[in-house]
Amino acid sequence: MAEARPDDPLGRGATARLLAEHGVHPRKEWGQHFLVDPNIVRRIVAVSGVGPGDRVLEIGAGAG
Repeated sequence: MAEARPDDPLGRGATARLLAEHGVHPRKEWGQHFLVDPNIVRRIVAVSGVGPGDRVLEIGAGAG
């Protein structure tokens, strides 16, 4: 798998910027955790079998 880059749109930095832009402040005590490892995101997509044009529904309170 590809190594994570600081500017990756699926990474920790991009997630932090998106949340800050919308005034969202996650709290661990509320169980708010975000998947920010782009390699894991890509692996989930790869094994799921979804492709371009497929609709995917995220279940959870993540950043979406």
